[in-house]
This record gives sequence, structure tokens and C-alpha cells, in this order.
Amino acid sequence: MGECIGEYAMENNIRELRVKMGISQQRCADEIGISRRTLQRYEQGYLGGIEYLKKIADFFDVSLDELGVFPEKGNNTQI
Repeated sequence: MGECIGEYAMENNIRELRVKMGISQQRCADEIGISRRTLQRYEQGYLGGIEYLKKIADFFDVSLDELGVFPEKGNNTQI
């Protein structure tokens, strides 16, 4: 799927946002339109296709920066 981006970045943000909404991985994945396994891998820090990351960011109504995809670039990265 992709490379592991390390701890305390995207994976924690995705999980925290999902838990804050009070929804399971399965429900979240279903609403985004991805498999539960794909979401699980992102929550574990694997960086895959940008199209999935954009779907996840859109679902949580956050930018890719806020999601933690580009932590070194600040808050203005646009894809």
C-alpha cells in the first residue's frame, strides 16, 4: 500500500477524529467508501494513495495538513 510515515502523525489524527465522532472503523470506512482494512492501515501510519487520503480528510472536514499528511509543510498545502 505504501510506506509507514512514523508515529504521532497522520495515524493518530485519523484515529482521534474517528473516536471523537464515536464511530467504529467499519462505519467510518463504509461512509468514506473504502475498506475497513484500508482505514485500519492508515490509522497504523501507512501512507497510500492520495485519493483515499483526500476522501478521509473530506469525511472529517479537515485539510490534509490537519490530518497530518504533510506535517513538515505547515498548514497551507493544497492538492
